[in-house]
Amino acid sequence: MNRNVFVVFVMSAIIFTSGCISMANEKYTKEVNLTIPAAQAESFKAETHNGNIKVEGSQTTICNLTATIVAKADTEEAAQKIAEQVKIELVPEGNSINVRIEKPSVSGFANVSVSLDANLPAGMNLSLKTHNGKINSSNIIGTIKANTHNGKITVAGAAGGADLLTHNGKIKYTGTLADLKFETHNGDADITCTAQSSTPCDISGKTHNGSISFTAPENFSAAIDLSAHSGSIRVDLPVTVTEKSEERLKGTIGDGRDKLCLKTHNGSIKIK
Repeated sequence: MNRNVFVVFVMSAIIFTSGCISMANEKYTKEVNLTIPAAQAESFKAETHNGNIKVEGSQTTICNLTATIVAKADTEEAAQKIAEQVKIELVPEGNSINVRIEKPSVSGFANVSVSLDANLPAGMNLSLKTHNGKINSSNIIGTIKANTHNGKITVAGAAGGADLLTHNGKIKYTGTLADLKFETHNGDADITCTAQSSTPCDISGKTHNGSISFTAPENFSAAIDLSAHSGSIRVDLPVTVTEKSEERLKGTIGDGRDKLCLKTHNGSIKIK
C-alpha cells in the first residue's frame, strides 16, 4: 500500500474512533395534539417529508391530530432544541382542513421527522403525501389520494375511490369497488373489492417490479386488459377472451360494465 494512503487511512480511523466526528446518535421525541371542528369540512390535506401518515374515519364531527416529532442530533439537548422549533397547525382553508408543518433548517447528521395520526369524519376526502414513510387509511368513504416515494400504502374500509402512488413499497387496498388508480415501481399490489358499486367503475393499476392480485366482488362484470411482460396472467373467473398472447389478455367478464386494466413488467397478474 502507498505510504501516504496508509497514513491518511490511519489518521481517519483515529479521528473517527476518538469521537471527533459527531453522529446523530441521540434522539428526542415530542407529541403535539391538535383538535379542530370538522362538521363543515369536506377534505383533509396532510403532507410531511420524513414520517408516516395514518388516518382513521369515524362518526365524529371533529378532527383530532397527533403529530409525533422525532429529532436526532449528536446530543439529546441539541435534538430537543430541534424538536421544539417544529411548528404544527391545523388550518381551515375553505372547505378543507390542512396540516401545516414548519421545520427548522438542520445541518450535519442532524435530522427531524414528523409522523401524523388523525381521526376525522369518515366522509371526508383525503390528500396525503410523504416522501419517506408509509401511509395508512381506514374507514374513509370519501375519495383518497395517497402519494409516497419510499413506503407502503394500505387502504382499508374504503368506498369513495382512490389514487395511490408509491415508488418503493407495496400497495394494499380493501374496500367497495370504486374508481381506483394505483401504481408502484418496486412492490406488489393486492386489491380486494368486498362489494359492488352502484355505478360503473374504472380500475387501472401497474407495477414495474412486482405482482398484482385482484379479488373481485360477487357478480363482477368488466372489460379487462391485462399485460405482463415477464410473468404469468391468470383469471379464475369466467371470461370471454378477445385477444391472447404470452404477454397480454383482453376479454370480457360478465357484460363488461366496469373497466379493469392491469400492467406489470416483472411480475404476474391474478384475477379471482
